[in-house]
Amino acid sequence: MKRKMKVRSTQRSSRKIGVVRSYPRHGHHGTCGSSMGCVVSTSDSSPVGGGQRSPGLIGSFAVGSVRCAERARFGEVMVGRSVILGGGLVPERFELRRGSTILAFEPLTVPGIEPDLPLWRLQRLMRDAEAALAARIAGAERSVILADGPLTFHEPTKCPIVGMAKRFHRLYISNEQGELLSHLGKGQRTPLFLLGRPESGVRRYAWYARIAHLPAPWHDQTAIVRCEVRATLPIDEAIELADEVTARLPTYAGRRADPRTPQNLAPIAGLETWLRHRMGDTRLVRRAALSWLRATEMAP
Repeated sequence: MKRKMKVRSTQRSSRKIGVVRSYPRHGHHGTCGSSMGCVVSTSDSSPVGGGQRSPGLIGSFAVGSVRCAERARFGEVMVGRSVILGGGLVPERFELRRGSTILAFEPLTVPGIEPDLPLWRLQRLMRDAEAALAARIAGAERSVILADGPLTFHEPTKCPIVGMAKRFHRLYISNEQGELLSHLGKGQRTPLFLLGRPESGVRRYAWYARIAHLPAPWHDQTAIVRCEVRATLPIDEAIELADEVTARLPTYAGRRADPRTPQNLAPIAGLETWLRHRMGDTRLVRRAALSWLRATEMAP
């Protein structure tokens, strides 16, 4: 017998919301504004390799948080910069000087020579930094931490961490159950369902929630997000948390000026702008990196 899903209405609570976000999300709009890939062909005396040809990348990322209580306030911010080479080549640490500012790029290597490996390594650094930041701020009492994107860390924390996927390319419920999504009202959600295989170690409870109502010409699944919490939570606690988060999300729905509205929540959009500022002007950093590469190749 197939189990039917019913719409779940929710009520707000008084707990504060903290949002964790990293920038950039590589692949967003098909571009990555803060990294520069290159194929490095070096001489034996070059600081970026040892007479080999390998894919490489010079990139930056930023991770930060914003606390939403009476007013939204930016919290901790961390900026990471790396020069990454494939093929097991280890580059030297280098610095770019822009005026009185010095940008230090830490050296890393990946073993293979596939072109995308340096970018994947940078993404891993970003996700690890995001998880570490979420775990640190989750030590606060009476708060809910909302991580932008699917939940990728599952260690127990003092206060709950909820992952929020703004876009979903596949439906994790049956087509019959998926018909419920078009009937969700603002601030309503589906029942919880399990994601992840038991042997994967990353099982989580998930639900779909509508954060705004958009009239035609928007389709009936617009403004729906997928939220996730770790499946090690007691089911009653997970249900209560799902109710609380679903009720609060419409308050933070994105503004019309944002093309990703309403799924890109207003605090997240503001945090993105702040993180871009903290990383520095992409064009100036890129220009300085290209100058460094040219100087490296011409070095005797």
